[in-house]
Amino acid sequence: MVVLKRVMILQRIGANNVKGVLFAVLAGLCWGISGCCSQFLFTYKGMVSTWLSPVRLLGSGITMLIVAFFTQRKSLVETAKCKKDMIRILCYGVFGVMMSQFSLMTAIQHTNAATATVIQYVGPVFVMMVVCLRDRRAPRLGEVIAVILAVGGTYLIATHGDPTYLAVSPEGLIWCLISALAIVTYTLIPGDVPQRRSGPVTIGYAMTVGGIVLSLVFGVWNVPPLDFEAILFILATIFIGAVGGHSFYLAAIRHIGPIKSSIISSVEPLSSAVISVLWLGNTFMAIDIIGFAMILLTVFLLGGKKKQEE
Repeated sequence: MVVLKRVMILQRIGANNVKGVLFAVLAGLCWGISGCCSQFLFTYKGMVSTWLSPVRLLGSGITMLIVAFFTQRKSLVETAKCKKDMIRILCYGVFGVMMSQFSLMTAIQHTNAATATVIQYVGPVFVMMVVCLRDRRAPRLGEVIAVILAVGGTYLIATHGDPTYLAVSPEGLIWCLISALAIVTYTLIPGDVPQRRSGPVTIGYAMTVGGIVLSLVFGVWNVPPLDFEAILFILATIFIGAVGGHSFYLAAIRHIGPIKSSIISSVEPLSSAVISVLWLGNTFMAIDIIGFAMILLTVFLLGGKKKQEE
């Protein structure tokens, strides 16, 4: 009887792992598809990130709050009543979510979905460096290697190995690096609020706040010419990318934890690259692929180190 119970427990754990991996992969795919949809809107519909970003954030945030109203109403109300948590969420919405999303959209506008997404994955290296400074400790060997890989990978993507040549526009490279730096505030500002309250509620409030601020700054009411196809792809960036991607990612965390989820969801830049080549006609050289691989390897190095520490 005891053996049977253990077998059933192991089967349940195995099923949870499979579900978690599937959810993490789906999250990465959703984000990859969303990035390519954004690139399509920038390239073929004449849109700009200063309009698309606030619309995407507002649409996603309001949608997640509506869902939370019916599924997590208690958490929604209690979070709103807690002044301390709401102040942190407001800061997270402006300096975390808004900055990371706007800088990524602008980076995609000036480069392409795959390049912008890959360089954004330098972000965890910046987070590690900030944590080392905060804790007053030297980086470990794996962390030093991650920094070298991140810098080297970015260099190869940006210059193709020739220091006198830029393979991407200066504006594009700057916004890519800003999006990577924004991952620091996106990661560190919320603290333990998503765990104590609710991930969807926290992100829903933060996206809505970020969307409102961007809307006021850039005047989202100045709507560009839209046809049916443009509206369809805008909705795709909202419901597939932001709502779908975050929902799958949070589900993955519940099943396999944040470390495995973050590593597995790094299929995002791979999916962006494949989709952008097959659909949008982007081309990448062998040296680009090497740069992509070097940056993505940092995710596994830093993720593996965190897992050991836990």
